[in-house]
Amino acid sequence: MRKPLRVISLRRRKNRLGEPLAKVYPSKPPLLPRDRRTQARRRRLAGCLCVLILAAVLVLCRAGYLRFGEQGFHRSRLLRTAKLFIASKPDSEQAEAVKFIQEALEQRTALLLAGDIEEIMDKYDLDSSTGTWAYENEVNRNAYLKKWALARNVRMVEAISTFEVDSVSKEGDGCYWIELTEHTRYAYEYPQSNPFEPTWALGASIGPWAAAMFPGRFGVEMYHEPPVGHANYGSTPGMFSVPVSGEAPVRHEFGSRTVHVIEVINTDGGWKIRKDWYMDPLGNNVTEPGQGSGVFVPFDALITATGSEADAGCLGEVSHAASARTGGQFDREKALRYAVKHSGVRALPEGGKYNPKYKIYTFAGGDCANFASQVLHAGGIPMGGGWNYIKEGTTAWVQSESLVWHLLSSGTGYRLFRGTFSEAGSGIQPESAAGQLEPGDIIAYEKKGQLYHVAVVAGKDPRGYVTIVSHTADRLYFPWDLGWDDSTVFWFIKITY
Repeated sequence: MRKPLRVISLRRRKNRLGEPLAKVYPSKPPLLPRDRRTQARRRRLAGCLCVLILAAVLVLCRAGYLRFGEQGFHRSRLLRTAKLFIASKPDSEQAEAVKFIQEALEQRTALLLAGDIEEIMDKYDLDSSTGTWAYENEVNRNAYLKKWALARNVRMVEAISTFEVDSVSKEGDGCYWIELTEHTRYAYEYPQSNPFEPTWALGASIGPWAAAMFPGRFGVEMYHEPPVGHANYGSTPGMFSVPVSGEAPVRHEFGSRTVHVIEVINTDGGWKIRKDWYMDPLGNNVTEPGQGSGVFVPFDALITATGSEADAGCLGEVSHAASARTGGQFDREKALRYAVKHSGVRALPEGGKYNPKYKIYTFAGGDCANFASQVLHAGGIPMGGGWNYIKEGTTAWVQSESLVWHLLSSGTGYRLFRGTFSEAGSGIQPESAAGQLEPGDIIAYEKKGQLYHVAVVAGKDPRGYVTIVSHTADRLYFPWDLGWDDSTVFWFIKITY
């Protein structure tokens, strides 16, 4: 009977002196053709699997979910998603905390339109100094937005927030740290009581693609060329008054993205917010919006006016640079497309995520200058002269004040204006300083003698109000002065490359 298992006997050989040699194993039998084909298929399968893994890593890196470097991995979305998945095990208390935060922030946003802000007082831990500060901050921002809308003669008609929970960590019994991203869409309307307002035809300036891609963002929906001699025909090309009485109110939508880091505790009175840290797109520590002068001063009059020493220097720059501008090389269409695509504001359908090719400097002082530099470079301005990005950005690339001075000293742009909102105008009047701005130009914000924020001009609303796009805080089609107060000094940098 044949044995079911093959027993391999090991033979020992002896040398001439009778000493045993090493063990001798039987040689491996040659592979059959079928076995060789099987091994080849396995090798091909392993190679394909390695290629797929490498491709997946590259895709995750480009999408920002996986980062390398000293701190990059700890900030990667993949790690944050993994932490959230681990922390999202069935926990009724944790689920209650997250639900409470979302409902509290939704109510806070709704109160921007109507209602008494005291309705959310019970959501905050007023027994702690940080909880009291968080509540008072909401009171101030709510009052500021209402004052701004009143001063600009608009009515806020929409404010809706959605949330993405990024991480949840338990600090102790009944205490959680929650990091979440808030996406908010706002809208305001101009009243019908003022039947005539000038409209800026952006489509004539940067191409018809703007109207097709972003309808209603640039006022082109209101653009109807009136016949020559019409009573409302404006003297400035592309500018005229459009009758809107009897039609639907003129509406403008804009959006923001905000990252919150919140501490919540479970007290005898229920869940409370003890801390809420975030960069507010509606402004941090602002109370009074910039006030209009009530008297319209044409931009030409500003150039010849006699003002302070700072104003005189500014106006001198304007007259000198206006004759030296080159123009034509800076592609404002490409710059604006890039700005919208990588604004980070996904509350609006055209807004997109950050560009993963660039490092994010939000937690290293702010990402506004880094983003503005990206937009300028996307529009065709070459790197050089200390303004470049190689693995990391130079000081002129990532720091607001350094970026502004680089633009001025290199001749890439000139300072069109420096002053307050009342001197600049909103942009509705085309002859005002703000009315001279175009998509891709830069607005810098000065407080206490320091430039610490920059934004890119995105266009104008249907009535001609200048709008901006920026990072930290992330804003898209925001009115250019919303979030800044009466003490802010604005710089308009006209790009002339």
